[in-house]
Amino acid sequence: MRYSALLEWACGQGRVIFSQLDLTGRIGEDPAATELAHNLVKYATHDPQPQFRRAIYVGGPKGRALVSRLGLDVDLNGSQDRLPERGLVVIGEGAAGLDPQKLDAFADAGGWVLALPRPADEFAAGWLPFAVKTERRKAHRAGKDYLDSEVQIPAPPDEVRPFRGLGPADLHWRDVAEFDVFASAGQLDGANVLGDGFLLIMRRKAGGWLLCQADPEPFENAGTVSLRAEWPAPGWSDQPDRMVDVPKPWLRPTLQKMDRMYAQILANLGAGPSDALAERVLSFVPGSRFVPPSEWEIAGTRGTDDKWSPAEWRKLDGALKIDFSRALGFDDGTAYARTTVTSDREITVPMRVRFGWGAKSADISLNGQPVFTLRKNQWCPRQGHEIMLPLKPGNNELLVTVTGQFDVRLAVQETPDPRLGGNADVLYRDPMRLGDDPYAWFAW
Repeated sequence: MRYSALLEWACGQGRVIFSQLDLTGRIGEDPAATELAHNLVKYATHDPQPQFRRAIYVGGPKGRALVSRLGLDVDLNGSQDRLPERGLVVIGEGAAGLDPQKLDAFADAGGWVLALPRPADEFAAGWLPFAVKTERRKAHRAGKDYLDSEVQIPAPPDEVRPFRGLGPADLHWRDVAEFDVFASAGQLDGANVLGDGFLLIMRRKAGGWLLCQADPEPFENAGTVSLRAEWPAPGWSDQPDRMVDVPKPWLRPTLQKMDRMYAQILANLGAGPSDALAERVLSFVPGSRFVPPSEWEIAGTRGTDDKWSPAEWRKLDGALKIDFSRALGFDDGTAYARTTVTSDREITVPMRVRFGWGAKSADISLNGQPVFTLRKNQWCPRQGHEIMLPLKPGNNELLVTVTGQFDVRLAVQETPDPRLGGNADVLYRDPMRLGDDPYAWFAW
């Protein structure tokens, strides 16, 4: 909700208004709540319906990849020979072959052109109908003057406000990188440089140009950071001073912010949602929870004796935490726990698991195949993990083996509702990376 109690999402010929205002039981009793509810219903039923622009993309694969992940209705195979009337053209890298006069006439007639980030030398490649001056600069954010651009820039005939809905946090990043930005001085008359040079807007008779140099590439290719081996990883070692190179985990929110910024700008310029996104949002299907198994069977051996009989399995009610020491009556040996995970189809879902401080080692297998191995570092038992489980249709047998003084907390994500779509197993996020685990210290 972007810290707002109200969110409006335009779709097709209508709109969806999401409200987190607590009006339940207050309408007719509280004058403010009653008036607010009345205004919301009036706005939803009487205000003009949103109008979308037909949007096309022209350019190279880097910009195409960016636009394709934003959830917007953009033709990724557009051409300057088929410019949509009063539409939206998104230009990626490699635009040297475009006709600047044709694009400028398109903007004069009410269209909008959004140029995605590119190297400085591409601005002189002949596709831009006006000259711009750039400079190379290090930055970790863009200035917030674009928030006041409605005051700085004359009111447009089409009432397009490219930066509506954006705030300082959207252009604030968690690392410093070098960018080619627009110089604040030396630009042509009519060129408005905003955001410390990351944005340049040029109005035309009925439309305009928007050039943006907030490039996610420096953060996508920011390399790795060397961390002490506090979290188990492939090739885990018992050496206390072992270092591992991992992708910089703090940059993932930065990349998500950049995607969100471009999605907001494109929506403000008139791009509508893709059919897939609309179907997902309007389905109102709940997401999947992480739940502990409904039932466990456990067994164990004392000390180093690794023999036990299947007859020794005992049932244990499902719970988030299994305290083997209490259930088995000893706390130094090997414990086994097994359960069944049921799925209605072949799908990969995440499982979250956390071992107690006294665990010396742990192994997890699914249907007889190992999916996780832990050999604990002797000095840092930070033991929160996320494991991806490839489930087959029907019953899947999960076996957990732990040695030492042991307890374990474990929960598996429910199989997502098929109406969520093919990517529902990731639930709008990537699997947690090494060193980027909010569940590392506490059970969820």
